[in-house]
Amino acid sequence: MAKVGIMSFAHMHAYSYAACLNELTETALVAVWDDDAKRGRTAARQFGATFVPNMDRFSRRTSTRSS
Repeated sequence: MAKVGIMSFAHMHAYSYAACLNELTETALVAVWDDDAKRGRTAARQFGATFVPNMDRFSRRTSTRSS
């Protein structure tokens, strides 16, 4: 499964992108980062993801490594 994160919901299309990601069976929206924490938390809650306030942790959460 592909883990996807969205950095910022400032752009109006981010909400439709998140909704589309949630419709895909092989993709999971797992993390949201936003410089506006209130907006980020609200979007994460709306789409069933985790709000990650730190960009480094956000990157680690959405990274995949092959073994």
